Amino acid sequence: MKILLLALLGIFALLFGGSNLVDGSVSENISELDIDAVLASALEDISGSWYGFPAGLKIQFADDGSAQFGLDWDGTAIGYAARVWFEGQELSIQFTNYDGQEDACAFAIGQYGVHVHANGAIGFIPIDDDCHIRAEILGGSAEFNPDLIYHPVQD
Repeated sequence: MKILLLALLGIFALLFGGSNLVDGSVSENISELDIDAVLASALEDISGSWYGFPAGLKIQFADDGSAQFGLDWDGTAIGYAARVWFEGQELSIQFTNYDGQEDACAFAIGQYGVHVHANGAIGFIPIDDDCHIRAEILGGSAEFNPDLIYHPVQD
């Protein structure tokens, strides 16, 4: 009886608790968990337009290796162009028009894993990136939405 009670309490804590641990990562909301997520390995896996909710950012990936980051809701370019490519399951990103204050963003290549969720959303897993702006665009920040998920949109 005690084992059953402990098991039920554990399930309740996972379903209604503040954070949940799945695959070594923490999700703040059970609705964001997607056990069926797979890692992308080709540009075709992520090509298209994506909105990050609730941040309001739009990113676009094209099959030709070009990308746009930080687009506004209406598609107006307010951000950065980039070239992107996969090496195995690691997405490399290099801005091609950065002119801001963070020197690393002008030349650094960031590496990310990209989870493709069964519901069509994608999420970025930082591997190595010295450009903090790019890291915040892709993955959120500790202060604002640390688990940013991008949802597909029709253009």
